[in-house]
Amino acid sequence: MRGGAGGGLCGGPAVDEPVEFVLEVGEADGLGDRDPVTWATTIGPAGTEFLRPVTVEFGVHPAHLEGAGLNDVTILRSAGDRGPWEPLPTTVSGQWVGALTMHLSVFVGVIERGRQR
Repeated sequence: MRGGAGGGLCGGPAVDEPVEFVLEVGEADGLGDRDPVTWATTIGPAGTEFLRPVTVEFGVHPAHLEGAGLNDVTILRSAGDRGPWEPLPTTVSGQWVGALTMHLSVFVGVIERGRQR
């Protein structure tokens, strides 16, 4: 699932019918010893569940990594922008980081403090 500013469309085998989704970006609270490298992104409508996992992907600008690498980024998921945050297994493809999810929620890409090289 990749979208542009404001939203996008998810279709295919993950849903019974195509789903229009909305994107809202903001700041994340409650990250503890983690620094955000993406905006906290709410992908809705809230409560939308998929038949199969979908990949949520974020582009990460190298300047935001503060010396860390893309492999140091973890995508976190939460029901709200203040946590609690659940780390998701995160993959890297080019300048994109991604994670599988079964439902829409709030997502943010982070690096652990002290991971900067």
